[in-house]
Amino acid sequence: MPRIVVEGNGERVVAVVPSAYTAAMHDAPSPEALAPLSGVDDLAAVCLGEAGWWASRAGEVPAVWRLAVGVGVSEPDTADAILRRRIARHPGVTSFDRDVVKVAAKRVVGVSPGDGAGIRWADVGPAADAVLAQVAPVGGLPGFVDGPADAVALADRLAADAVREGPLWARDRAVGAVVVGPDGRVLDAARNHAHLHRALHAEAVLAWRGAVSGGWPAGSWVAVSWTPCRMCQAWLDHVGGRELVAVYGREDPGRAARVGVLREGGRLRAVG
Repeated sequence: MPRIVVEGNGERVVAVVPSAYTAAMHDAPSPEALAPLSGVDDLAAVCLGEAGWWASRAGEVPAVWRLAVGVGVSEPDTADAILRRRIARHPGVTSFDRDVVKVAAKRVVGVSPGDGAGIRWADVGPAADAVLAQVAPVGGLPGFVDGPADAVALADRLAADAVREGPLWARDRAVGAVVVGPDGRVLDAARNHAHLHRALHAEAVLAWRGAVSGGWPAGSWVAVSWTPCRMCQAWLDHVGGRELVAVYGREDPGRAARVGVLREGGRLRAVG
């Protein structure tokens, strides 16, 4: 039988559970369970027992992102257990969804609402939106940068202000990100904010803000301290389009940074 390991408060507990139970833990909401949400055109939803959480797309901010962040801030004590279950996506799963859940959740599958009831659904999209409101724009930025190396150096300076205190999960990794217009103008910048939510990587914050504000001009590019993970690459591609290039200062050895839409498209380039 499979074993579940739970660690916390200095204790390590190993529980042996039936295979049928562990399989059920990962079930996506059924079409019948999604029935109360049948009027939502673009949604992501997840459930645990008789409780469910959902979010819709908001402008250019995808539903699966709002769900993952919204669950994290609305249910901080149980978010990991909730987001280990399959997320249901309607009308279908996109490549953005797959890349985001690989970092911010676990699994996603396409499910359309049917007929039925029984789940108590909570809309966590507004909770996700409120998180972005807590991320203040970076002040004191230069008007222009002198090429990729200068932009990466700026990203590194921003990273120095990351929150490095508290438990490991709440510490910000020292990463900064800068978006630069086609004329070299600094359009925006961000740093990691894992102390607010673990998915708030610098690049994701930068792109999320870009999506809300209407996108970036054609020909814009991004500079990052480290190689973006696949979730952040998906975000940058979502906002910047298929021509966007990202440059980085150092190679991230983590598995999540080894693949991604920018890397696979030859749009991820080292500086130096």
